[in-house]
This record gives sequence, C-alpha cells and structure tokens, in this order.
Amino acid sequence: MITHILTHSVIVCCLLVTTQAFGQTPRTEPPVARTPKALPKLADTTASKTYLTPVEFYAPTNQVHDTLNYNYPRYSPARRAVYPHATLGNLGSPARSLYYSMPMPKGLNPGHHAFDLYKANFDNFRFYDTNVALSRLEYSQGLSQEDGIIRAEFGRNFDKGINFSLNYQRINQKGQFQSQRAKNTAFGVGILYRSPKGKLDGIYHYLSNSIVHEDNGGVDKAEIDSTDLIVNVPVRILSAMTTHRNRELTIQHHFHVFASSSDSIRKKADLDIIHTLKVGSGHVKFSDPELLVEEASYYSAFVTDDRGMRNFLATETFENSLDFQFRYLNKEPQVPSHLLRVGLQLRNLKLNYEPVESNVDELFLNASGQLGISKRVSVDGRVYLGFLDASGEYRLDANARLNLFKDAKTWAQLNLYQRKPSLIETRLFINQIPVWSMDFKNVSKSSLQFYYVHPSIRLQIHGAAHLVSNMIYFDSERQPRQLDETVELLQLSVSKELQLGPIGVLGHLMLQEYDVNEVALPHLIFNGQLFYTGRWFKKNLLVRTGIDVLVTDTYSGVSYFPVTGQFYFSDDFEIPQYPAVDVFFSMQVKDVFMAFAKMENVTAFFSEEHFIEIAEYPQFEGYFRFGLWMKLFD
Repeated sequence: MITHILTHSVIVCCLLVTTQAFGQTPRTEPPVARTPKALPKLADTTASKTYLTPVEFYAPTNQVHDTLNYNYPRYSPARRAVYPHATLGNLGSPARSLYYSMPMPKGLNPGHHAFDLYKANFDNFRFYDTNVALSRLEYSQGLSQEDGIIRAEFGRNFDKGINFSLNYQRINQKGQFQSQRAKNTAFGVGILYRSPKGKLDGIYHYLSNSIVHEDNGGVDKAEIDSTDLIVNVPVRILSAMTTHRNRELTIQHHFHVFASSSDSIRKKADLDIIHTLKVGSGHVKFSDPELLVEEASYYSAFVTDDRGMRNFLATETFENSLDFQFRYLNKEPQVPSHLLRVGLQLRNLKLNYEPVESNVDELFLNASGQLGISKRVSVDGRVYLGFLDASGEYRLDANARLNLFKDAKTWAQLNLYQRKPSLIETRLFINQIPVWSMDFKNVSKSSLQFYYVHPSIRLQIHGAAHLVSNMIYFDSERQPRQLDETVELLQLSVSKELQLGPIGVLGHLMLQEYDVNEVALPHLIFNGQLFYTGRWFKKNLLVRTGIDVLVTDTYSGVSYFPVTGQFYFSDDFEIPQYPAVDVFFSMQVKDVFMAFAKMENVTAFFSEEHFIEIAEYPQFEGYFRFGLWMKLFD
C-alpha cells in the first residue's frame, strides 16, 4: 500500500512539471547517415575543443566543459545511458534496454548482446584535439573495495602530427547474493597521425574487452523474506561462470588526393581513398563444472552430461575494406558538405563452436552520401548490401534535416534492415552435444523516426514507428522461437527541464505500445530528478542535491538464462511497478574536481516489496555509494 501511494505521489509531482522539465544540449549536427545513439547532454555546458571519432572522421564534435549535471551521480552504465537499462541487480551484470532498441549487427552475429553496454568499440573511440594533455579519472565505490567502477581517459596532440588517446573502464562488483560477482574491463588505445603536407591521415587502434561474470540463476523472493542475512539466501546454481573476451587491432589510412598543404586555404573539393584493416579474436564461454541435483533441475533439458556444463564459441576475424570518397565543400562553413562514398568490405571469420569448426566469407557493398542544401536543410544516407555468406542482408539509413529555428534541430529518419538469424538462435551445443538446430527466416525491421531538439527551452522529442517481421525471441522453455506475424511498435519520448531559481526538475517520459506480449517491455517509463543547485563558500563550491526517480508500469517480464546468455520471455513472470528513488548529494570545485554521495533505492526502507527489473534477480536495497572525479592537466 505504501509503495503504491509513493509511486503515484512521485509520478504526479514530477509529471506536473514534466511538460516544462528535462533537456540536454544537442550536437551541432546529428551523425551523418547514422541513427543518433543518444540524446545529448544537458544544456548547462559550453563548447570547448573538439574531438573526432573514426565513424565521424570528417565531422569533428564539440567537446563540452565538465560540470555537474543530472547524469554525474548515475555512475552505472545502465542508468547513465540515455534510455535506462534493466540489469540482474548488480553493477556490470547482463543488461537490456527498457526502451525498445533492436541490435543491428552487420554480418554474422553470434547473438550475445547482454554485455554490449560495457564494451569498448572502435567506431566511437575519441581523439581529442588539444595541445594540453587531457586526463580524466572517475572512481565510484560502494560499501567495500569489492564494489567499484573506475574510468580513465587521456588525450593529447604531440609533435609531428601525432595524437595519442586512451580509454579505460573497470567494473568490480561482488553482488549482494552468492555467486554474483562481475569483473568487466574495457580498454582502448589509439594513435592518430596527420602528415605535414595533409596528404595522409592514419588511425592505429587496439581494443580489449574482458567480461567475467558469475552466474547464480537468480533467487526466490520468498527465500529473501524468510532468511535473516542476504548472503545466506539460497541461489539456484553456485559454480557457473560466463566469460566474454575479444581483442581487435585496426589500421586505417585516409589518403587525400587533392589535399591542400595550407591550413589557411579552405579546399573546395577532395578525393579520399580510405583503407581499413581489422584483425580480431575472441571467445564466449559458459561453464559449470559442478552439477548438483538442484542445479540439474534448474538446467532441465539442457543437461547433456551429469558431470557439468560447457558452451564455447571462439572466433577469429580478418576484415579488409577499401572506400573512395568525394567531398565538395560549400562556400559557407555552416552549410554541410556534399559527400559521396562507395566501397567494398571483405570479412572472413573462423568459427570454433565446439565441436564444429567453420569458415564464413562475407562481402559488403557500402555507400553513403550527404547533400548540404542550406544552413537549415540537408539530407544524408547510408546503405550496405551483403553478398557471399552475407547474401540477403542489408541496411539503409536515410535522414532529412530541417532546422526552422535558430538553435532548434529537427530531423526525420528512415531505417530498413534485414539480417540472418544469429548463431545462438540457430544452433546450440552443450558439452559438444547438439541441443537444438533451427531453420529460421531472415529477421527484418523497418522504422520511421522523428527527432526534435530545442536547447534554448531544453526540450527534446522522439517518436518512432517500427515494423519487425519474423521476430525471434526465447520462450519460457528458454528456446528460440519465431513469430509468424509482423510486430508493430510505437514509441514516444519527451524530455524537458525546468529550473526556477535554485530548484529544478528534470523529466523524461517514455511511452511505447506494441501488439504482441513477447516484446516484454514496459509501456510507460518515467526517469526524472528533483534537485537543488547552488554555490556555497563564496561561490567557490557548486552543489547539486536531490532525488532521482525511475518508475515503470507493471508488464509481462523476462528472466535471464546464463547457458545461452539470453533474456527469455514467460507469461509466468511479471515485473511489478516500483518507484526506485535514490537520494544524492554532489559537488564541484572549479572544473577539476567533482564528488558525490548517494543512497540508492531508499524506497526499500518504506516498502516490503522488492525492486526487480529482471524476474528472479532483485536489485540492492538501501545501498550507499560515493564517487570522485578529477581532471588533470599537463
């Protein structure tokens, strides 16, 4: 009863100002021919130096000053993401987005996406354009040293056209129940080289991802209520573990055929020849070396040997691509360039899916383009077609941007996508013994999306209509199934911010409607914040304190099966409505130091219900955490 009263009180109070509430600072331009990955940061920052990423190499992004905002105390990647993710209850555990977003991999897809939120990748690696060393260090810890997350970032220009950048993240979380530890490490290091005469740019990048996660199969809520100590609550399995590891080396060269050697001359046109070479290796493994009677009951039909469980996939990747790009610059720098890029991409994969070894050869025809009509109007798009073993795969992204107001951005996007079923959806081996072999149709998706960003009034709107054909999901028996009908899904997201003096409210309201229960997502999500901001001690200390709220409505839920690494749907589960409230205090000294302290899920002190995002995996109850952030200069 108390929980329901608190839920409705929080939602009503926040929604009264949500139409005036929550906003973020947009990018100068949306990514060329790519789906915007995230709503931008709050508009309480100012532009500084720029950075570029390999996927947006010819469109540098403005860097913003680091300052306190709504996202800083949200240390977890699952909460720091624009759209909140549901997890197994602890930091670094498997996660799925609560706001519909289907992974769209290119080519053969092993199908293991539960840890994507924590992994580094090449496309979004940042090279900072600064002659002063930029170093950021962020650390957060709970009640013990076995519960922490550290992030480190470094970037700087050096002599002779060399830029060096590094990115590191480490998550170490013991968990509140037995056999729940997570150890995740993501590391990326890169060198950007620019030749003195402007004829050549080179990117040399290495990344490594390591996921080590203990799996306990979840717990029974009744056991929590009947056990005095959380650590003594029985779990379903004790010795199971999942590991994901991958390493990748990328070498990319940009040859500028018509490049000018003078930075003072704005080139009218240029022809770029871009060559990319990638070499990678990795594996995904689930193992449980000790199979007790109770554990065998949990695994059920997946037990193929009474001595234990093992599911292992190793991959080696070699990728070679060549692109030709023509750029024609408009006279006014504010008008986007005209661009046309075409190329071929050849990828070879060697698979060792115990006990089967195989080779996969994929060929992709890639093309992208942009037409800058005026300061306010532009169109762009990107497409690829698959051949050889990728025959039948394709993707098209098309954007049309119309900016009617001075600082407002409006764009519409069309997405068409088709992929083959992933490896885990078609085949499963346990202890080298086949468990299933499926023959599914290709999965296709079409989307029409709309974005409106108005930073001066701190408003953002996103609307989308999706059609998914031949959707594949995992049922209550934890096996893959394919729907015959086309799934229709509608989404609306409204973000707004309102601040009256030192008191502010942020509101992010997300609505989604679908016609099949197997989608298993909440129809309503509210992610908001009520806060006080002020300057103390002669205005030398910036302070921000308040409450953070996450609420979803009741919906048919999912659980997680570690053997396959998949979330699975069941009508037997129901994710209850629960107002997750965190209380936080954060502060900042100039632009070089920030700190926060927060008590998570204070709702647990007033309610007998448990905060659950994934069935059978409760969240922490009333958990304290602090964090530090520092910026260092050379």
